[in-house]
Amino acid sequence: MWRASVRWLQHANQSDGCHRPLRGGRSRCGSRCWNTRSPPANKKDSYRAAQYRRLKASCGHGRASIAVCRSILAAAWHMLQTGEVYRDNGADYFTRLDPERQTRQLVGKLQALGHQVALETLPEAA
Repeated sequence: MWRASVRWLQHANQSDGCHRPLRGGRSRCGSRCWNTRSPPANKKDSYRAAQYRRLKASCGHGRASIAVCRSILAAAWHMLQTGEVYRDNGADYFTRLDPERQTRQLVGKLQALGHQVALETLPEAA
């Protein structure tokens, strides 16, 4: 059922009367879901915005927007199937998922700028 929903979204993208091909086989305009701005760009402190920023860095605006739209469709399908309410993971989800990775990235950026970095662990606040 999930794949049928994705196929329907792709068909709806092509049947909006705006799929006249240009040279190279590209379409003149995209789907209404990601036509002008990506959906997660509207709310800065959400999981979808963090997902979009993370994907945009590696694959660009178009593919990141499509991936986020697809994950929104998947979440909607699962909510309809199970009856659960949507829970946003938060903008810091990927940092909480792997904090050591975030530390390595930030240290690497500082070293690339010419700074010497020495890290020490803070004692847990009581």
